[in-house]
Amino acid sequence: MATNEQGGQPPLYQRLLDSLRDKIRRGEWPIGGHLPTEAELSEQYNVSRITVRHALALLEQDGVIRKARARRTEIVATGPVKRLGYPMESLGDVVAMVAGATLTVESYARERRPEAAELFGEKPDARLHCLRSVLKRDGRPYARSTIYFAPTIGTKMRKADFDDTVVFRSLMRKTGVEIGDVTHTVWADGANESDVLRLGCVAGEPLLVTLLLYRDAAGTPIEAAYTRALAADARVSYAFSRRTA
Repeated sequence: MATNEQGGQPPLYQRLLDSLRDKIRRGEWPIGGHLPTEAELSEQYNVSRITVRHALALLEQDGVIRKARARRTEIVATGPVKRLGYPMESLGDVVAMVAGATLTVESYARERRPEAAELFGEKPDARLHCLRSVLKRDGRPYARSTIYFAPTIGTKMRKADFDDTVVFRSLMRKTGVEIGDVTHTVWADGANESDVLRLGCVAGEPLLVTLLLYRDAAGTPIEAAYTRALAADARVSYAFSRRTA
């Protein structure tokens, strides 16, 4: 067993953490399964609940477990997850964000959303073509998307056309439109009833919400993609450079 810098035994929380990590790594608690409750761990290891919470907090920081209010702690990885975020500097980066994911299309219908209609220069009560879908990775839902299309684009698409995890690629292939630029907006929100139903989270759980507004080569908005992702699974990074004349 490892010792601390003074040559003594590691603190209790570290010994508990090492034991939990080892059991998860060996598959005793598999990915998708759940850890015992804090009370059960406290009794099993003969440590305080505070010690248990400290160890679990470190596991969560590593991306090994996911905790949620009123639900058991889920194992989501066998070891620390490297989280450097997804760089957003090109369309290629948008594609990279969904690498390894699958898209489950729920519906393609006309819906009203005033803020989206405004982006396309339409009246607030305009009914826009809307694609609703869920993104999954390793069979587990982690984000859901609600994507609106400009009328000239939406009428050309059908539900069966969305056969690519990257929706704008389906759009380009079907309509021949070229993407000119994309505006990316990010904000935080709490999970609502639809999120709970589709993502398996709890009401109020932190989410990262993004809006990707795609424009064609002429600068006309053609697609507004809103994505709501579990905050623990979603990170975005931006690179800024200082340019001098």
